[in-house]
Amino acid sequence: MGQISRGAEPPHLFQHAVQAAWPRVLAALAQDPAERARAAALVLRFELRHFDAQTRGQPLPAAEDPRSALAALALSSPDPAVFWWAWSTCQIAASPAACQHLSPAGWMERAPEEFISDAAHWLLWAGAEPAQAERAVAGMQLSSRFSPAPPVTPWVASVLPADLPPYLHVLLLLQAHGLDVARDGALNQGLAVITKHCRSPGLDRIGALHCRAAAETLERRSPSLLGLALSRRIGEVHGWPKQRQDAVHESVQTLTLAAGQVLPAHADPLACANVERTRKQLLDLAVHGEVAAFRRLAAPADKARAGPR
Repeated sequence: MGQISRGAEPPHLFQHAVQAAWPRVLAALAQDPAERARAAALVLRFELRHFDAQTRGQPLPAAEDPRSALAALALSSPDPAVFWWAWSTCQIAASPAACQHLSPAGWMERAPEEFISDAAHWLLWAGAEPAQAERAVAGMQLSSRFSPAPPVTPWVASVLPADLPPYLHVLLLLQAHGLDVARDGALNQGLAVITKHCRSPGLDRIGALHCRAAAETLERRSPSLLGLALSRRIGEVHGWPKQRQDAVHESVQTLTLAAGQVLPAHADPLACANVERTRKQLLDLAVHGEVAAFRRLAAPADKARAGPR
C-alpha cells in the first residue's frame, strides 16, 4: 500500500495518469478568485497544449491557443507576474495578434514604479531589446529587489486534488517546475545581453561604473546560478581582484553540487520517502530561486565539513 514497484507498471501509466489529472488542476486554477491563479491556468493550458502539438508534429490550432486572453489580462493587470507570463509565452511559436501589444518598454510606461523597482524587469527588457542594454544596466542600479522569474509551481501545489496519490502530486509538480525552468529563458537572455555589453571594449567611464555595479548586484542578489556565475564574468573585466573572482567561482561550484540533492540521479521520486522532500524542495526553488534554495541544501554539508567546535 502506498508503494509503486518500478518496472512493473504498464507502459506510460504515469504519463496517462498525469495527463488525466491536469484538466482538474487547470479547472481549479481557472475558478480561483486570485487573478494570478487564473493567469497561471492560461499559461499552463497554452504550454501543455503547445507541447502536445509539438509531440504530434502539428501546429497548435488557433482556437486552442489561450494567449490572446492572457495578453488581454496582462494589459489590464498591475501584477508583474501576469505580464511576465504573457510576454514569455508570446515569444513561443506563431503568436496571436494580441501579443503584439505587449512589450517590456510598454509595461514600463504603464507601471514605471513597479518596473523600475525590480532588477529582473530590466533584464527582461535587455533580452527583448538588446540595443537597450546600456540603459538596462544603468536601470538595474535603481532597483530595490531582484525577484526570480514568477513560477506557476506554487499555484499548482495549491490546487492539487486531495484524492490523487502523493506520487502523482510529485509528478505534476515536477512537470510544472520543468515549465517554470523553460520560461526562465527570457531572464537568461537578458543576462547574456548585459554580460556581452559589459565585457565589450570601449565603454566610457560611466558605462564601466554601471557595469561594475551590475556585477555586484548579480553577485549579491541574483536568484539564479547563471546570474551569480555571470557576475564573475563581468567583474573580471571591471577590476575585481582574483580572490573575489575565485570566491564566486567556488560558490557556484558548491551550489551546483547542492542542486543535485533536489532529485539525486539514483533517487526514485516516486518512493514514499522522497515524495514530501521533493515537494518541499521544488516549492523552495520556485518561491526563493536557485541560489537561496541551494544554499539551504549546501548548509548541512558545510557544517559537517566544519566539524564540532
